[in-house]
Amino acid sequence: MGIDQALKFRETNPKLIRRQFGVVGEKIVYELRGLSCIDLEITSDPKKNIVSAKSFGRPLTEIKEVEEALAHYTAMTCIKMRAQGSKLHGI
Repeated sequence: MGIDQALKFRETNPKLIRRQFGVVGEKIVYELRGLSCIDLEITSDPKKNIVSAKSFGRPLTEIKEVEEALAHYTAMTCIKMRAQGSKLHGI
């Protein structure tokens, strides 16, 4: 069709675009013209998992160091959970 730029796509007849690319293509033409056709999702579901992966700059040889790091990262994960209003479920 000779369309190699968004500007050309925007200026093409929407009905022609629909025949070639379907309703989604037509909606893209209207979106490029500033007419909202696709609803945006305003809210998102709370996360089901929170991951906090860390590495150390050197090998840890003392159990105390591992315990301190584990306590720190557990506390950080709890802060993340509270911020999104999540609750912990145990087995």
